[in-house]
Amino acid sequence: MYATRSYICPLFIISLNKLNRFLNGFIKISISFFLLFSCLQVKAQGVLSGKIKDTEGEPIPGISVILENTKHGDATNSFGDYRIEIKEPGNYTIVVSGISFERVIREVAISEGQEVNQNFVLEGSTVSMDELVIAGQTEADELRLKGY
Repeated sequence: MYATRSYICPLFIISLNKLNRFLNGFIKISISFFLLFSCLQVKAQGVLSGKIKDTEGEPIPGISVILENTKHGDATNSFGDYRIEIKEPGNYTIVVSGISFERVIREVAISEGQEVNQNFVLEGSTVSMDELVIAGQTEADELRLKGY
């Protein structure tokens, strides 16, 4: 058997080294531009945040805080805190609601890069109902009534 040797052209190796250096430089520049523009994007956002408590001063978890006619919103955490990042500055209507609490609506203006703090105190609500009568029958009672 003959042993085969392969020879690589030196020009091919040189061109691969140049390509490798070019790609490394290109990747570094691309990452730099990405980081620069992503930082600029974050600064342009506004933030709406705050705390929601009941009339006794206790934080309320699970309350919905929504900016009306947008897709922006949040629910309060266990400490009653919420935070909404807003991509476009403008005037917004905040709707705060939760089960067994009165709904609160408030207007707010948010500028570019501004952080607005809006705290709310919610009052409990009660729902009164007329008398409710629940009547039940067993299958045997139903069969007797039908006459089968």
